[in-house]
Amino acid sequence: MTILLKQYGEVLFMAKQEIPIALLRPGMHVVGIDVSWIDSPFLRHSFKIQDPQDVQKLIDSGVRIVTIERDKSDILPEAVEAEEPSEDRPQETSVLDATTENATETTVEENVEEHLASEEEKNQAVNSQPESSMDTSRTVTSAQAFDQPPETSSTQAGSQVDGKPSTAAPTDLKAELSFARKLHGEAKALCSRVFEQLNNGQAVDVEVVSELVEQTAESLARNNQAIFSFLHMQRKDEGLYDHAFSVFSLVLAMGQALGVSKDEQETLGFAALVHDVGWLKLPLHLLGKGKTYTDAERNLVTKHPLLSVRMIEGGEGVTDQIKSLVGLHHECLDGSGYPTGKVMQDNLLWSILVVADRYDELVHQLLDCSGMIPKSALRELYKDAQDGKIDVRVVQSLITLMGVYPISSALQLKSGEKAIVTECHRSAPAQPSIRIFYDGKGNLLPKTEDVDLSALEEDHPRMVAKAIDWRKPGVDPAQVLNLTEADLR
Repeated sequence: MTILLKQYGEVLFMAKQEIPIALLRPGMHVVGIDVSWIDSPFLRHSFKIQDPQDVQKLIDSGVRIVTIERDKSDILPEAVEAEEPSEDRPQETSVLDATTENATETTVEENVEEHLASEEEKNQAVNSQPESSMDTSRTVTSAQAFDQPPETSSTQAGSQVDGKPSTAAPTDLKAELSFARKLHGEAKALCSRVFEQLNNGQAVDVEVVSELVEQTAESLARNNQAIFSFLHMQRKDEGLYDHAFSVFSLVLAMGQALGVSKDEQETLGFAALVHDVGWLKLPLHLLGKGKTYTDAERNLVTKHPLLSVRMIEGGEGVTDQIKSLVGLHHECLDGSGYPTGKVMQDNLLWSILVVADRYDELVHQLLDCSGMIPKSALRELYKDAQDGKIDVRVVQSLITLMGVYPISSALQLKSGEKAIVTECHRSAPAQPSIRIFYDGKGNLLPKTEDVDLSALEEDHPRMVAKAIDWRKPGVDPAQVLNLTEADLR
């Protein structure tokens, strides 16, 4: 709503103002548009118009009304209205009236039965969750500075922010992928700049991630599979930046599911983005070695959390809590982690970062063990939770978010065909949409086939037989069962 007070024709106060697109000029600061930001050509929700081409881009996207922030604008609508008509003024194109979509509450699906600890033949039984034998009653206590991470007060489960269910309007995967692609590129560019500054000894302000946190959280609330798709793609280079983005996205997704506040989301987001910056001070060939470290190598690797803390110290807004999260992200509840090896007290924000980091390391072979398929990584985390190393509630949250067969999973069907998961369905978690690459005899198909398993009968021969590891010899001779960006177009 425009706040406008006038006296004798003069504007006395107006914080924000809605104006027709025809009055938009370079120098005006835009904070709102009348179409979905997914359809906008701009990644940011708040930006200053730089030139007439920016205005034309908005017009071409169907924007008719924009909201500007007057205090941040170099030129105001009154001045434009007083102008003579100009041939340079962007012309508004005719568009259909925008339809306002009613926001609908979205909630995270109930925990997947057995949490993937069962064998493959149990994967159809996912409609209810049995009682867990794991102890979920660990005492959550506050801790001081760097010895233990400070406690968070948010403990509610579900897709929430500040304890309230998300009301983001869901979008289909194809629509959200376009926006997620922009976010992925923007996040990697930001990560590169931040890492370079920190490596050069320059301080970084926590607020540098604020906008990225907001937009990523919104995308996750609309359709988290779009961002999850980028998490599971094979990485050929820029592994550290991709890892940072993956952990960043995972902590925000789990934070939403577990009801952390907006301030806590920003804390988690910054900590996730910079948690491994200390690797820049170490031999990077050790990152993703995939083989057992020597004693000397392990001694080096275990130093990276503390190196990361030293590099971020002094930045505006870098609190003791952030330093704790970064410095302790490889510790465990039972004291089996590093660098301190201390028995940890359970803490929600710390547990979220630990689980997110561990999952991405397992899937993408970032330490001294071979990479795993997503389902095996989730099973490994479940076992760690049973063994008292990590928090069960956070692991359960991640399993629920990922589903029975996470997007990108390679599958063998009962027909013998082989495929990858291109989309998961909450209503039928064991029957995803897939892309088939191999026929039942193991021959590569001349043309892939897309199938929605949720539309088939449960006894159909194309139901899932098991998840497979495309890395194993003979499983994927043509090396096509690893998800690429082309598979998502």
